[in-house]
Amino acid sequence: MEGEKPDLVAVLEHYAAIHSHFDLNLARVPETGRHNIRCPFHHDRSPSASIDIGRGQFRCFACDAPSGDSLDLIMGIEGIGFREAKQWAAEHVGYKGGGVQRAPADRQYRPSWLTEDDD
Repeated sequence: MEGEKPDLVAVLEHYAAIHSHFDLNLARVPETGRHNIRCPFHHDRSPSASIDIGRGQFRCFACDAPSGDSLDLIMGIEGIGFREAKQWAAEHVGYKGGGVQRAPADRQYRPSWLTEDDD
């Protein structure tokens, strides 16, 4: 569906696979319906971040990491913009939504009155 975000758990699983300090143990907290995890932005001894899988939201209570959805998480970790985060998600977690578009190719201006012989 157009406008959907990349799956938050898929993004977190990707980072857990490549960063040894980030342990994705989805310990459920029944009272809130959220999961506590170790933050991918800093070294945690105990889980300080919370994710709400149903809403696709992430938040760390111990650091100044950007809170938000999976694209916010990618932008914060990778240090890239929104369009680049969509492209990253397409390449790394199979994201197909949101209409990732490439910038148009550079074109040199050529006046219409020039002919091939004028080159």
